[in-house]
Amino acid sequence: MNRDYFRKYMNSDRARANKSGLSFLKAAMIVLMLSTIAFVTVASQEKETEDKAAGQESQLSTEQLAKAKELFIEKCARCHGADGRGQTVLGEMLLVPDFTDAKWWKDKNTENAELAKIIANGKGEMPAFEKKLSRSEIANLISYLRRFSKSSEAKAEH
Repeated sequence: MNRDYFRKYMNSDRARANKSGLSFLKAAMIVLMLSTIAFVTVASQEKETEDKAAGQESQLSTEQLAKAKELFIEKCARCHGADGRGQTVLGEMLLVPDFTDAKWWKDKNTENAELAKIIANGKGEMPAFEKKLSRSEIANLISYLRRFSKSSEAKAEH
């Protein structure tokens, strides 16, 4: 008698509904686990990129440096000048900073995170580049900007 009841139950609509409910629950758990793994992976990659940017000035490869310079010339030089001094018509109108001025680097908040925020979101008349440049391009651009201050320090020493 118990076997007949079990067979009838297993073939009933109620049993099928319970099975599909469990299948849905299993699928939802799998999606949740995969989403969590993806989120953690992306977060760790972003942290790694930010950590790299913090000490990246001296770690740029020749290829990365060339690409950063190309980006600077293409996106920034119109206002900041190819030499980073801001001595262009637009630069003088907009009062852009002189990246070769050691005092500017010392007096302003020039942490990599702040510079990245300015490049990504824009500031004043400066356009936002968040949708035009990747995080690594922005980090490389910051490293390239820091080279302007180092070149002015080297000139001052000689």
